[in-house]
Amino acid sequence: GSDDDAADDDADDESRKSIKASLKIVALHVVDGEGPKRKSTLAARVLGFEASHAVTGAQTDLEVRLERLQVDQFAADARWPVLLRGSDEADADPAPLVEATCVREGNTLRYLAAKVMPLEATADATSLRALGRAFATLSDARTEALDARVRSDPAAWAEALATNEAPPESSEDAREKCLRPRGCVDALILHPVELTASFAPANGLEETADDAGEAAVERFSSLRALSNLAELDKAQLRLKSFGVERAVEEPGLLARTIARHYVMAALTQLHRVVGSLASLGQPANLVSTIGGGVKEFFYAPAQGVVESPSAFARGVARGTTGLGAAVVGGLSTSVAGMTNTLGNNVSMLAGDAQYAQARDKRRRDIRSGETGVAAGSAEAVARGFGEGVAGVFLKPVQGAQKEGAAGFFKGLAQGVVGVAVKPVVGVLDGATTLVQGVGDAVSGERPPEAQRLAPPLKLAPLADSDELALEGAEGLVR
Repeated sequence: GSDDDAADDDADDESRKSIKASLKIVALHVVDGEGPKRKSTLAARVLGFEASHAVTGAQTDLEVRLERLQVDQFAADARWPVLLRGSDEADADPAPLVEATCVREGNTLRYLAAKVMPLEATADATSLRALGRAFATLSDARTEALDARVRSDPAAWAEALATNEAPPESSEDAREKCLRPRGCVDALILHPVELTASFAPANGLEETADDAGEAAVERFSSLRALSNLAELDKAQLRLKSFGVERAVEEPGLLARTIARHYVMAALTQLHRVVGSLASLGQPANLVSTIGGGVKEFFYAPAQGVVESPSAFARGVARGTTGLGAAVVGGLSTSVAGMTNTLGNNVSMLAGDAQYAQARDKRRRDIRSGETGVAAGSAEAVARGFGEGVAGVFLKPVQGAQKEGAAGFFKGLAQGVVGVAVKPVVGVLDGATTLVQGVGDAVSGERPPEAQRLAPPLKLAPLADSDELALEGAEGLVR
């Protein structure tokens, strides 16, 4: 009997086939543009990728684990350098970002579980344009491949389109396909997904010598004014978990059910998105911040009263300080959001792309800490008045150099409008910077923004060509 058991174990070991992969880093770069204008725009990096795949008889086991994921962007006028990352990566020992396990046996899904740690997504109009161009390029490539397939064998393409699969080779094959059972799901668990989302409209415009006038007209559009009202600051979204046990469903129907679940879960979170709009003063964040202060106001003394009278006194002081900091910090954030949105919309009236780009750069320097709060606030007010007055004289000259007499009068109109608009924007920017600084000083410094994992790809020109290639690989390109 023992010899037979040992033989069965050996057979099981021989029937099991497995493969494991472990990669320290996986990187995907998106390069946009043509000719000498090509440049690296996006980079997605996965750190600590592990996967294992095993087949034992009819059973298939799959495990996937991602330690870290980050998507960087490299546009010069982007609001944030990082598009997507795990929100707890600042911790000393963060948990794996993604973990998934799947056990399948024939048409039966024995077990599937997936867990994603909280994510932080930050996007602006510049990054969305870069993503749109990347997807458009991929779509064009797919269309070209499809056109080539249609031209090479139109009959086969039409048959595949109609059947969506290869035709049966025999009547037995056709009968097997018709009687194919539906998929069975013993247990499927998708854990909750938490997302912190921020969005900033693009205030600056990319201006070239050919589209300066068109860019100026774009700044007056109502669509851009509405986009400024859509600025989000750390909207907290939580999508509920999804679970299925002992179900018999077609795979396509199950996938649609999961998609519908997450769509409805997102719709139920719209109040959080609206409550995080900067144009409304971020009421959700305000209530959350003040609520945390109120909780500390009562909790700290209650915790101290069970210890000693002196601990109770310290708790009262700590709770009162926490409540005051929460109220001042929350109100500062709300007021700064509203003044910032107002400044963005008023600045559109200037119709000056160069001014908008310079203004955005100054504000990025303040947010990154390169410029102090007091100095940044004073500089914003001074520059607003200085640029407004200087524009009356400089804009007509610049317009005449570009477009002659028509450009002179266009520049004169920009200068006259700017002398009224730019000082107002300067005062609003100065107030925004000062209020934000007060809030940070009272409630504590804001955590530093996420930084890129690596610089963009370096591209070098090819010999006797306007095209660019990856630096160091020029000799491989023919």
